[in-house]
Amino acid sequence: MARRSSALPDFRRLFEAAPGLYLALSPELVILAASDAYLQATMTAREAIVGRSLFDIFPDNPDDVAASGVSNLRASLERVIATHAPDAMAVQKYDVRRPAADGGGFEERYWSPLNAPVLGAAGELLYILHRVEDVTEFIHLKRQGAAQQRVAEQLRAQAERMELEVFQRAQQIQESNRSLRQANDELNRIDRSKALFFANMSHELRTPLNAIIGLNGLLLDTTLTARQRDYVETVRTSGEFLLQIINDILDLSKIEAGHLVIEEQPFDMRRYLEDSLSLVRSKAAESEVELDFHCAPEVPAVVVGDVSRLRQVLVNLLSNAVKFTSHGTVQLDVSLAKTYDDGSCRISIMVRDTGIGIPPDRVSRLFQPYSQIDAATARIYGGTGLGLAICKHLVEQMDGSIRVESVLGAGSTFVFDFRVRISAVTLPPIVSRDEAPLQKLPHALRILLAEDNPVNQRVALSMLERLGQKADVAADGREVVEAMKRVAYDVILMDVLMPEMDGLEATRQIRAEIPAQRQPRIIAMTANAMSGDRERCLEAGMDAFISKPVSLRRLADALLRVVPRSRRGTTARGHRDGPPEKGLE
Repeated sequence: MARRSSALPDFRRLFEAAPGLYLALSPELVILAASDAYLQATMTAREAIVGRSLFDIFPDNPDDVAASGVSNLRASLERVIATHAPDAMAVQKYDVRRPAADGGGFEERYWSPLNAPVLGAAGELLYILHRVEDVTEFIHLKRQGAAQQRVAEQLRAQAERMELEVFQRAQQIQESNRSLRQANDELNRIDRSKALFFANMSHELRTPLNAIIGLNGLLLDTTLTARQRDYVETVRTSGEFLLQIINDILDLSKIEAGHLVIEEQPFDMRRYLEDSLSLVRSKAAESEVELDFHCAPEVPAVVVGDVSRLRQVLVNLLSNAVKFTSHGTVQLDVSLAKTYDDGSCRISIMVRDTGIGIPPDRVSRLFQPYSQIDAATARIYGGTGLGLAICKHLVEQMDGSIRVESVLGAGSTFVFDFRVRISAVTLPPIVSRDEAPLQKLPHALRILLAEDNPVNQRVALSMLERLGQKADVAADGREVVEAMKRVAYDVILMDVLMPEMDGLEATRQIRAEIPAQRQPRIIAMTANAMSGDRERCLEAGMDAFISKPVSLRRLADALLRVVPRSRRGTTARGHRDGPPEKGLE
């Protein structure tokens, strides 16, 4: 058996062969020894560094003005010298000088150093052992987003330091969210106040307008002198203009609230165009403006879309063209812009006039609410500046766009397009009653008028008398319910806002308490015309909806749908021959 040598090992050889990165330093920070691994990592030779000052050999990169690794290392070594205690450093960035043979310059390294004292028997400082762990690869992996679990472990200490800051930021975010909620609640309160204001204003304005327009229509149906008829026509025109302003304001409020809904139904394209033209034909004749109309033959005959909103857009453009044109021409051209594989198409409509034109710097303001060319134009031609803003929104709701080209003094051209579905349905011919004299209704109806306003009672009763009908009157909802218990009325013309009990609650009680065979047809006839008012009436159990002011023609159309009790059978619900109507707005 071989004998074990009692000689001491070669500690220098062991130190130099150690796998870690080590330096042995004197208290004066002179390099006394270096491990092979350290020499390899720093790309140095032992004979080039041993016996020399540490900071002469390894200075900061002079090209990196933010370099702090050397100064941090010096501070750590000075703490070891002063305290005779180990000092661990955070990860430091060092730039290691590359040999000239390898191209020179510096190579970026990241080290985690530990400086430990080696003390003598009397506690004196003999050496400083400088050990570093090379974490360069780890830092690079961190930058690349790799080895997330490994990064998390290494950064745990930093995460603990950041915890307080995160908490503070969370508190700030909570405070910000609280402020945002308060601001949002305030905005909602303002929106509700605005909606309530519009609803009240609509009701208060439509109530007297109902009397003005209704009685004016009855007056036009009497024998008048030429001067009297001119006066009455002027009142009618002014009343309709005021009603249009109210409708524009209501439409704008619906748009801002996101409540304006585009409906779809099949309609005759050419009929829609001709109807729109007929609404401005008399005004064009008064201004000696010639109307020129052309519809391309490939435009579909029947399409599915919102004909009411399309007519609103086209009539607005035509009315403006006629209003701003004197002794000239307004041209309406309609063409098929594009067809799609899903059976829809895009139709383009152009309205061109030879009127006053628009200054170039004002064109961009045309489609903004309450915007007009200038104050002088508003004084001369009138208007609120809402029409085109509403048109733009309506067209965009129909997957279209609207644009304008204009030359000051030479006229303007408005072009809008919209997307509709092509329909193969053949619509029956529409017999217009607008041009025919209004006749009395073919059947006598038992009518109950629910209206609390005395003037509007007179208006409605006069209209009914013109149609050959009579009616009983109830001034509030409770009277309506009690009257229905006594008399089997065919139809109730129901106001909504009434004292004691409103029309909605009265309708609900009638539907719940009156036997099916005695159920009447209930028609809302109200100044409430905001978004959702019609739906609320139908949900309460009403059959149709007419917003005030009520014209004689619209009232006649609504009553023509009523079948007298003596001639109708009882349905399952008792009061309807079919589903609720969309209304007669």
